[in-house]
Amino acid sequence: MSENVTLISETYPLVRAILGDFNSTARKYEDTAIAGVVRAVVRLGHAPGIGLTNDLQGFNPAITAAATLANITYQACLKFALPHSASGSWATRGLRKSWGENRLFIFELQNLVHDLENGPGFYTFQDLYGWVLSLPGLNVAAVLTEMRIHAPIASVTLGLDGLTESAGTGTGAGSEQEAAADAGKVIGPPTTGDHIANDQWTDVLGALWRCTVAGTPGTWVQFRAASVTTEPAAGDAGVPAVPLNYLIVLPAQNWAQFYWDGSEWQPVYLQP
Repeated sequence: MSENVTLISETYPLVRAILGDFNSTARKYEDTAIAGVVRAVVRLGHAPGIGLTNDLQGFNPAITAAATLANITYQACLKFALPHSASGSWATRGLRKSWGENRLFIFELQNLVHDLENGPGFYTFQDLYGWVLSLPGLNVAAVLTEMRIHAPIASVTLGLDGLTESAGTGTGAGSEQEAAADAGKVIGPPTTGDHIANDQWTDVLGALWRCTVAGTPGTWVQFRAASVTTEPAAGDAGVPAVPLNYLIVLPAQNWAQFYWDGSEWQPVYLQP
């Protein structure tokens, strides 16, 4: 703004221009009505940091930002328009008048107010779910799909030259383990590759493993049971051998748990 706005009367032309009150000989909105609404906008806190002078005729301090003046103007226009959002009509013996809805006009004013009060972030979505919920149809599959990461997919190094990124190396990253997993033949922890402590691995049945001692392939401990819907099998019909003490849970059988003792499956008895 090239000049400060100090008087409430300086908002009259702006409010009238937006509300379409262009006939100077027959005003739709009197000066006193606009002044009262502008005072209400300021007192209701729509212009933080702006108050009224003692005589209620001006702003204290003066308005120096165009966005503040615009927000006060839009808010005043909304106060005039909202009570008359619906269509209506009236008639006498010799005169009849009707008017339509002005919801689109109100919606546009509300968008302008949101833009001023929220800044550029109003135009963007803060996260994936905000974007999905904004769509006419909800892609439930995209939101509810379970994703599992077998290994780091990339490594990022922070240095004096900034951030550098490289393809993932380690558990299941581009190795023969991924090929085996894709073929559905990996049951148990990985058997090849270099691993460090706290690496995690999910086998084809969903069991989760953690590396406790670094090495090739390292020492692994199962800490989440596999979840299968068929009878447990091992070592036949093309199914790879199951590691000793491998733990599974059967949802179809009331979540019963079994472990592999090297020759057959044994039930796990839980203490009541």
